[in-house]
Amino acid sequence: MGELLMVVDVDENPYSFDREGGIIIYAMNHDPYDWEIFDELEFIDSDDLQAANDWPGGQVFIGNAHFAFTNETNTYRLVITELRNGLFVVDFAYTKGRKSLEILKVEFINLKEELVNLHLPLPNLAFFTAVTVSNEYYDKTFGYWQTEVIVVTSNFHNFQIDLHIDKTGTVVSHNIPKVYYRYGFY
Repeated sequence: MGELLMVVDVDENPYSFDREGGIIIYAMNHDPYDWEIFDELEFIDSDDLQAANDWPGGQVFIGNAHFAFTNETNTYRLVITELRNGLFVVDFAYTKGRKSLEILKVEFINLKEELVNLHLPLPNLAFFTAVTVSNEYYDKTFGYWQTEVIVVTSNFHNFQIDLHIDKTGTVVSHNIPKVYYRYGFY
């Protein structure tokens, strides 16, 4: 995305829960004398994500990630699926030419718990495997984000999750307005 490149490092067999994985963020270095085109800025792993509010604890097993940027706030937003429990939303800032980025906020949404409340408990072999930001809107007047995320769940249904995020990066509210039913796993 522009200057940045994201690589999701996931175990070749993520359902074995042997290795947690992480997200590596690179930036173009624009140095004609450097033989590497990209510089590694950050490796976001379990240690970075466990600090999130509402995280139930334990290791973080990353499934997938998607990130977006807006010129409105100069903030990058990274949405990460955790295989067993739900979603992380990580806001960070990056300034062109720097060799690092600044993580501004880490939030966690416990989808496993939410689905139980909606009478859709996850089966034992269902995992949150992929995520994409399908729509995003920034309200300049009130300074908040309305973000629509699609979460793909292996061996279960897929979900649309609407996130309402304030200007500090806090997920103020979220809901699951759509369930894309897949009956092939029954």
